[in-house]
Amino acid sequence: MTRRGNVQERHLVLERIETDTRQGSPTMDSRIPIWNGDYDVRCHQIKLPLNHLFLRLGNARTTDTQIAFTSSSHDFHHPLTGDLITPPGPGTFDEHKQFEQETQNMQAVLLCIEADRRREDGNTLFETLRQEGWRPKEVPIITREGVLINGNSRVAAIEAMLNAGEEIDGINSANPQIEVRVVPNVGAGEADIQTLE
Repeated sequence: MTRRGNVQERHLVLERIETDTRQGSPTMDSRIPIWNGDYDVRCHQIKLPLNHLFLRLGNARTTDTQIAFTSSSHDFHHPLTGDLITPPGPGTFDEHKQFEQETQNMQAVLLCIEADRRREDGNTLFETLRQEGWRPKEVPIITREGVLINGNSRVAAIEAMLNAGEEIDGINSANPQIEVRVVPNVGAGEADIQTLE
């Protein structure tokens, strides 16, 4: 099971975000809690296709699972479809492979495992999406390169459900897009991302 279609090329995502966040179109009328040491920071909120969003490899929910996944000799089954997933080879989750399709596909599998866990309300993320549709209480935040800081599991779950032929209220299955908040500048990199996460 892969991400929904191929993720867009990195330079095209950068160009799209740059175009959509230029001063004046649209205005910076959204906010994020903290960025670059400042609190309640203004930012753009734009709509992007799912294939313009990169799942974050440094996601705290999957870093341990990445190690277990790559060092295992067992086959895994996708939690939503039951498809057989062969564990990736060493180096798949290396930071420099963040934008590669195979790495994104493998990260999506790990995030779907996370999405299949019971949450505080007793439902899995898949069940919540089936029952409530896409009603984000918190709009996902992305870097200037299109890497999701939060909302990784939600995006992976949406894509997996669409790939399996499921409809999700609030998502156009023919052209799936979501609203995201874009950090206002590159910032201090991983330190800022971890603080915000």
